[in-house]
Amino acid sequence: MKYLRIFVFALFLCSINVFSQDINIKHIIVKGETISSIAQKYNVSIASIYKLNPKAKKTLQLNQVLLIPNSDPKKTDEVAVADSEKTTDISHQVLTKETIYGITKQFKTTTELLYKANPQLETEGLKIGQTIIIPSVLSKKEIADLTNSMTQEIVEKAESTTPLTHQVKPKESLYVIAKMYGVSLKELQNANPKTGKKGLSIGQTIMIPSNGKIAESEVVVEEKKANLKESPVVESKDLASVVAENVTKEKDSKADSQIQKSEIFHEVLSKETKYGIAKKYGITVSELEKQNPAIQQKLLVGSKLSILVANDKVENTAKEVVVESQPEKVKDTANISLAVANEDLINQIIQLASDKIGTRYRSGGTTTAGFDCSGFMYSTFGAFDIKLPRSSIEQSSIGEKIDDRGAQKGDLIFFKTNGRRHINHVGMIIDVAEDEIKFIHSSTHSGVIISSTKEPYYHRNFAQVNRVIK
Repeated sequence: MKYLRIFVFALFLCSINVFSQDINIKHIIVKGETISSIAQKYNVSIASIYKLNPKAKKTLQLNQVLLIPNSDPKKTDEVAVADSEKTTDISHQVLTKETIYGITKQFKTTTELLYKANPQLETEGLKIGQTIIIPSVLSKKEIADLTNSMTQEIVEKAESTTPLTHQVKPKESLYVIAKMYGVSLKELQNANPKTGKKGLSIGQTIMIPSNGKIAESEVVVEEKKANLKESPVVESKDLASVVAENVTKEKDSKADSQIQKSEIFHEVLSKETKYGIAKKYGITVSELEKQNPAIQQKLLVGSKLSILVANDKVENTAKEVVVESQPEKVKDTANISLAVANEDLINQIIQLASDKIGTRYRSGGTTTAGFDCSGFMYSTFGAFDIKLPRSSIEQSSIGEKIDDRGAQKGDLIFFKTNGRRHINHVGMIIDVAEDEIKFIHSSTHSGVIISSTKEPYYHRNFAQVNRVIK
């Protein structure tokens, strides 16, 4: 009887063990899983998992088998089926400006679950680039959609922050480029600190500040068209903009066709410039060059230009040409202005000169390798087709001599230095105050700098001011 009782008790214990095995679920740990996510997956407490798996308190390993209490054996198969449709964990790399609150909203989870899955967040907080585990109840499809959306957002952000660059073309200055991209001169200089010392060179690539946006000029439109021809895929946004541009161009061309124009032939005279000719016929320099491609590089004396002029301007233009052709009007060439009235042109010339600040002095120099005083003026004005003589004494006889009280930006200012009896130094005025004139020039000791007539040396040796741009 005693042995029978022992046998029955052993059989009872065995049945309990078998029963306990039946109600437990075996779970194999996969990458990224945590105790918290596993507990949530099977709808059990973390303590109950630790109770069956004491070693799990210290560490979790890939492919490690855990026993999970199954409170409802009937749901075992349901959990297995749901596992193919849902996931509880997402590995996420923290991006710039992301917050705990933002992440919970984005992945439809809670702060509590996020902290449980990543205990270090409570003490250390979020760090950019850190990979965290995000418990979630999203389906695989929802996660895939979310991942694609985030990837697209990152790509768009990267594209939007890609630095804009510009390749310097002939006769372009920092002032012109800044105006082209709608940024301030100071912002452009800060983005390209080296240009202040070396100046701009044709073909040089410079950085455009992030807020820069190129103006929709004819050149840009042509570049867009070229890009569209090369690319087989056109985004809807680009297509819409191209359609809008084409409509605008159509309107412009119709408007142009309604304006009656006549062709005028003009022979380039000595000391004439593109600016002067363009203004004379009421067109822009770009239009003049477009109609006469041969003068894009250089305007040669004696060249015959073909210019389309609106009929309402032809009569006035003809009168001007007749007056200028009269001998008595051109006998005295000493006071003929070399350029047209254009404040923007003066600002461009000053900016081009300012770009060369820091360039060293070099006797006989007319390039960024080094300038002497007259070579600096010769090169600066020459970049805008304003041809000055080579020496300072010859430059002092060009244009109209102005009283220093009427000096303006863009005027040439002359000095007789080192006790000389004749003019031997020249600069260009960049600012005029009540009792001070600031000018840019290439000095023997400092190279290209800005000086003032308040400085005793220049105040004492001042000679005259000449206006070459009216």
